[in-house]
Amino acid sequence: MELLTPTQLRNLAEPQWLIERLFPTGSFVVLYGPSGQGKSWIALDWAFHIASGKLWQGLPVKQGPVIYIAAEGRGGLGQRVGAWETYYRSTDTPVYFSLEPLDILGDGPDELLATCALFTANPDEPETDLVPELIIVDTLARCFAGDENEAVDMSKFVQGVDIFRRELGATVLLIHHMGKDRDRGERGSSVLRGAADTMIRVTRNKDDSMLLKCSKQKDAVECEDITLRLLPVG
Repeated sequence: MELLTPTQLRNLAEPQWLIERLFPTGSFVVLYGPSGQGKSWIALDWAFHIASGKLWQGLPVKQGPVIYIAAEGRGGLGQRVGAWETYYRSTDTPVYFSLEPLDILGDGPDELLATCALFTANPDEPETDLVPELIIVDTLARCFAGDENEAVDMSKFVQGVDIFRRELGATVLLIHHMGKDRDRGERGSSVLRGAADTMIRVTRNKDDSMLLKCSKQKDAVECEDITLRLLPVG
């Protein structure tokens, strides 16, 4: 155990933003809302902006590879990626997809760490360590082999998420659903909200635009609301 004085604590490096004012590097983020509100679209857009180093809605990002666990809604994923690449005229962006659920309560963390340690983006190139800046889990429910409402199961899930953050230094973004009582927020045990650094809620406005509202920012001022709109491409 290392003990720090107040002076040493003040001299520690301040966290960097992965997307400025939205969420820091190495943090635990939950993007939640009702089904069909555009959560996966937003997460995919974040993934490609971070991987390419492009400004997101005018906000600076910290560039780095992204892993996307597409355990839900994978049928149209190729079309969505194609639309993003067409619109931004960008290809070969370092976003890497898994189309299978990851059992984060079980051996999922070890499986992902082993994959990152023996990674190759091209069969003709040697294996090298993959160190992602962001890991997206879409959705929490599909990667949760337990009872979301049980604090014990949710605590184990959070411990699995912390392995990614500790071993890889990555920000982990969970896509999650609302509960039946929308006034109470996200579904499941309150352990999730207690553990998260950043919580962002997505809802649809009457004009079909999407509203992003930060409902928790642990170590900074909550960002202002952000309104987005999907555009057809192609």
